[in-house]
Formats: sequence, C-alpha cells, structure tokens
Amino acid sequence: MDASMLLALDWSNNVIFGFLVTGIAYLPLTILMLRLHAKWKARYALIWSMIIALIMAYNMLSCLGSILSLDILGTAGIISLFSSNFLLVLFVDSVNRDKVDSVKVCVISIMWAIASMAFIISSTPVAFQATINENLLFDVISASCAVIILFLPGSLVFYHGIRIFKHVPRNLKPHAGLFLAGGLLIIFTSFLAISDVEVFDGLGLSGFIMVTAITSITTAFLLQPKLAYILPFKAIRLTVIDTGGGIPIFNYTWQPGINQVDETLFSGMLQGVSVIIKESLNQGNVQEMILDEGIMILQRSHVKNIACVLVATKSSHTLRDGLRLFSERFYMQFKDVLVDPINKESFTTADALVTECFPFLLE
Repeated sequence: MDASMLLALDWSNNVIFGFLVTGIAYLPLTILMLRLHAKWKARYALIWSMIIALIMAYNMLSCLGSILSLDILGTAGIISLFSSNFLLVLFVDSVNRDKVDSVKVCVISIMWAIASMAFIISSTPVAFQATINENLLFDVISASCAVIILFLPGSLVFYHGIRIFKHVPRNLKPHAGLFLAGGLLIIFTSFLAISDVEVFDGLGLSGFIMVTAITSITTAFLLQPKLAYILPFKAIRLTVIDTGGGIPIFNYTWQPGINQVDETLFSGMLQGVSVIIKESLNQGNVQEMILDEGIMILQRSHVKNIACVLVATKSSHTLRDGLRLFSERFYMQFKDVLVDPINKESFTTADALVTECFPFLLE
C-alpha cells in the first residue's frame, strides 16, 4: 500500500487519537503491569494488564474497522470492550478477597454472553434483526445485561476504592486516592459512552476520560503494589517456635497496637495444644487453627525442630506461600545457630527475611 492509498483512507480524529493513545499510553501501561506481575506474582497485576490489553484491542479494532470500512472489526472491538468490563469484576475480586467468587463469575459470564450476542445480532443484516427484534423478552434481558456490564465494573472499583481509602495508613492515602479517582472516572466514562459527548468533530470525550482512568489506577499500583492487599487480610504476628522445648526464638509483630499475649505463653500454649491434638487424633500435625475473628497458620520444618506460626485475620494462599518461603529461608540462614536456639539475639536479623517473604504486607 503506497502513500496515496494511505492518505485516501478515513483518517478521522477518533482514528488518530485511538492509534496515539494505544501506542503512548495503553501499550506501555500493559508492559509495566506485566513486569509488576513478574516481580510480585500477583494475580491482580496480571488481570489488570489483560484489561488494558483488551481496551487496547478495542481501540485498534475500532480504528482499523473505521479506516477499512469493515463493520466486523468494529463489532470485534466492542466485544473486546465488553470483555474488559467482565475482567474488571474479576480484578475487583482479586483486591477484595484471596480467591474469586465462582458464583459471581458465572453470573457475570452469562450476562456478558447475552450482551455480546445481542450486539452481534444488531450488526447482522436487517432481515435477521427483524426476526430477533420481535422477541421483546430477549430485548429486555439483553438491554439489562448490557447496562449492568457497562456500569457494574466501574461501580465496584469505586466502592472498593472507598474501602481501601478508609483502611490504608495516612502515608498511602494519595495512592489510594488515585485508585478511587480511577473508579469514579470509569463510571463517568460509561455515562459519556451512552451520551456520545464529543470534544472535537468525531472525537468523543469518553476516550480521554477512559485513558485517564486507566492511567490513574495503573499508577496507583505501580507506585504502591501493597494497595491490593489492604482488604483481603491483615497479618498480626509471626512467631518461630523451637518445637523441642516449646520456646519462642523469634517474634515479629505487624499490629503493635493490638494487645497480644506474651510470646512465651503463646508458644507454650500452641505447642501443648498441637501435641495433644496430634497424639489423641493421630492425624498428623496441626496446619491451621480457625478462630472467630482470625486464623493461625503453622508451617513446620521437615529438617529441624522449628515451627513458624502466622496469626492473621483471614486464611490466604498468598500468606501460606509467604510463610512457606520464610520457613525455608529461616532454616537456611540460621541452621547453624539452631543448635543452641536459646540465644534469641542470634535471630534478630530475621526481620529482613520477613520483609523479603512478605513484601505485600503493610507495616
């Protein structure tokens, strides 16, 4: 295709903006979130990068459909946008809980399928549309699903943004504010998409607001990845116990303001309970103890008589993985010192291991 043919294509303001914002904003933000996922192994970072990629796909497909006059590309772009809204619900679940709510996923999946099918049908020949449009029930259901898919994700981001903002320490308020602002802008974008407000001829305001919203949320997590771990759980204390004598050899506290029992009493009680349960039930060692308002997770070393005990508000795969990593590194670093575990001063440098193995927890 030579230069004259390129110039003959429909290069509207919307097309030019779509290509620019994809290359300047969406593509770099996707790469940055993928790098964050590679570093933190965080599910939310992967989901968010997929959301940006789908919005990027919507931009590219819509632009190509416009300049090549291919309606099928525009339709595929809208389906990509619907899919990004679907993933937004999963993203909100990833920052609100340790695992995704399967019931919620099923309901949103059905609504996404109905809304997508309705949009595809609306792009088909008139004769087929007329046949479908006679079904009033399908029209009502599909329109309701489309509205929910359009407004629910942004509303959820905004709602949980408020919750995060309320729970974060003062020094993280600016980062939480960026996340909250992004959720509000997503809702605003949904209204603009319906009203079709234009900045210039052929260039809608919704595109500007959307890229601002995505940039705001992405920046919040790039600057402070710990924001995603505010709501799912809170760690309270970590204790390493010498199971031979039932004495604590290391203790770390994330919530110093909370009244806690003496570490020696805590270790002795836990050791005693564990031994009684193991010997009376003959079902192995205790791995978790569920409390009314919290949980204790235990990780025992297979090569040395030590046990790492983590007290938190909720159980979590993320916390278990961190505790397992801490237990392994603790043994490797202090295996020589563990010959005489009574000398607690030898384990003071283990604070650095806590930061390494639980980088997602707020101090």
